[in-house]
Amino acid sequence: MPNFQHWKGINDRFAYGTRDAMVTALLSEFNVMNTPGQYFSTGSEGKMCDYLRSFEGLRVGVTPLCLVRVRANGQVSGSDFHVRGPSTPQECGDLGLKLIEDELDDEEPCKKVDGEELAKWGWVKPALHDVLQFIHIPKTGGTTVEKIGARYGARWSKEKTEWDKEAHPDCPLGCLGTWQPCSPWHLPLATFRAMGESGGVSSLQETFCIVRDPAQRAISQFSFQLTADATPASFIVNNNPGTCTAESLNAHIHAVLGSANASMSRLEGEWPLLSAETMGSARTCVNCPAVADCHWLPQWLYVKDTCHHILRFENLENDFNELMKRFAGTVSVPSVIPKYAWSRTEPAQVSDCSLTKEDLDLQSRALLATVFAEDFRLFGYEVPDTASNSNLAAMMREGRHGPGRHNRGRTRETRLRHTAHRPGALRP
Repeated sequence: MPNFQHWKGINDRFAYGTRDAMVTALLSEFNVMNTPGQYFSTGSEGKMCDYLRSFEGLRVGVTPLCLVRVRANGQVSGSDFHVRGPSTPQECGDLGLKLIEDELDDEEPCKKVDGEELAKWGWVKPALHDVLQFIHIPKTGGTTVEKIGARYGARWSKEKTEWDKEAHPDCPLGCLGTWQPCSPWHLPLATFRAMGESGGVSSLQETFCIVRDPAQRAISQFSFQLTADATPASFIVNNNPGTCTAESLNAHIHAVLGSANASMSRLEGEWPLLSAETMGSARTCVNCPAVADCHWLPQWLYVKDTCHHILRFENLENDFNELMKRFAGTVSVPSVIPKYAWSRTEPAQVSDCSLTKEDLDLQSRALLATVFAEDFRLFGYEVPDTASNSNLAAMMREGRHGPGRHNRGRTRETRLRHTAHRPGALRP
């Protein structure tokens, strides 16, 4: 059977096997199912599972088989090339079906597709953005990725039609007249889903995102806000954006994370329904999760259950190129992003301020370790040593979570959904 889309049963689109297995069992499936009085409470995959389990001694294995729907006009469904989910029908196996295991069970079925060959057949492949969407976690290199994508026609993040800056100039900090707490391209998909919206990403599309050391990300955000368009958070310290000094960096972190600590914790406790009310408004607040246009939100809120391909900021060019290579053969030629695209793109939002983690004081380290605890844990970045062992950090954790903070405990037990062989995927 194919090694994908078993839907709690067994993929029933194709099969091969011994003569007895095919003729005696598989080819008689519909004769049995169409017998008067038959009743099934599952879909076709579940029916197939129940049917095959009725044959004593029958064993089932999976094979990497690329199955793609092609319309009469040559158009293909891009999602068929990049199916997700368990490779083996484990739930059917748990019900008693005997499964055959093989080292190729988890291999991606369409990874060796030859795009040039498909073109010769007259297949019309989709554009890259129809298959792959970008989840922009602020201050992780996302603006550079958007620039590269736009050059090859990819409408990612703020380049999407519904948020285009020319057609919708009112969308920075949240499109006017909407519920959006900050710029829509800076919002986790979970906030859109809580409002019954898609956020411009369908269930059939793959997604990718970038994660970064939380401490480095905080320093980058401070450096960025020194010269960026002002938000209320820009003036949180002495009504001044600050200067490129360790003193100014720490004062800013103390003020922003010290003020937003409690509301960030409440927001994490709401997962997966991240409410706009708890988020606050980037246009007015300095102590809510949306502060500074959502640039301080924990990264895991963007990743959990929504990001399929996790890239590392520290290895971004290589991770990005590997991911684009994976999609190159299955998308339209004009939308293919070549390997040299990154090297020919000037990085966005580069600051002359060169502060480092060594400039962080004890209180800043304690705040970072507390507010971004899940980011450090899930993505494997090193927690600032001084903060993790200090009395100050212990006091802040107690104040943040306190007695009865059970929701946060459950959040810490979550795991990211990913496929280990995908580029940049992380093991939690």
